[in-house]
Amino acid sequence: MKAYIHKCSTLSVLDSFNGGILSKLKNSSSHVLIEPAYKEIITGSYLRRMSKVIKMGVAAAITAAKDQNIQGIVVGSGAGCCHNTVLFIGEYNERQEEILSPHSFIQSTDNTIAGQIALILQNFSYNITYIQKGLAFENALVDAVLLSEENNAGILIGGVDEWIPLFELGETTKALHPEYWIGEGAGFFILSQAKQNALALISACGILQSKPDSIENELHSFLDEHQLEIPDLILYGNSFVNEVSIDIDLLNVKTVHYSDICGIYFTNTAFGMNLGTEILTHPSLAKENGFNAKRILIVNNFNDADWGVIYLSALS
Repeated sequence: MKAYIHKCSTLSVLDSFNGGILSKLKNSSSHVLIEPAYKEIITGSYLRRMSKVIKMGVAAAITAAKDQNIQGIVVGSGAGCCHNTVLFIGEYNERQEEILSPHSFIQSTDNTIAGQIALILQNFSYNITYIQKGLAFENALVDAVLLSEENNAGILIGGVDEWIPLFELGETTKALHPEYWIGEGAGFFILSQAKQNALALISACGILQSKPDSIENELHSFLDEHQLEIPDLILYGNSFVNEVSIDIDLLNVKTVHYSDICGIYFTNTAFGMNLGTEILTHPSLAKENGFNAKRILIVNNFNDADWGVIYLSALS
């Protein structure tokens, strides 16, 4: 189960939408999402009706999809349009069942992002949304890779989640884990089976179930199953405020915590995959930032029990 990555587009706390992740790594200490000028990307008639998470996802998606032949749209989101649901219920309670504004309700369905992308791109092919908390992006990615094997065109795949007050950590959790901060972001990619003009290869992806003390054994089994070499670099992240933080080098390989850069949110693996792709595609810039790899394993820890795993390989 393999696919080639052809394009990436990511919104994050870095100004990654303009120039990528690697070029901004050394200059970032912000925890605030840097958003683009949406009106330059999204038609005004659409933009006026969009909530923040929809704008984030649509902007990243249509930028990645520009000039591409798309035969599938697959979106992963841990919470979907949850904030709009909260707003609608709050308005419902406040007005005591009187006439309500329809906007929050219309935008509260989890497939709204994928639907808006399809409408703007006028794409009426396969369209699906995965809402599975910290493994939403990995489930979407597995589907997108399989779908790419059935089509001669590209598949648009992405992950998006916004920060909302509902997700803010309680004081007790803050005291136990002061290093954690809740982030937000959107990352979209074009996948296909065509090697020409590709950026990197997804050699394998999947989901593992394991306790933290046995995850290294599970990773070895994953590599053996797919006949993959030990990676040169591991990008490790938390998509949830877990009790366990892996501080040692997994598999005796240099391990970098990408969630320390982008924050903790359900689909931050999309940020990790974009970072990994750039490391493989721009080796000189990667070395300036302390990375030197041709094989990268991305490991996502969700709730200290479920693990998303993606293996990226350079093309040369």
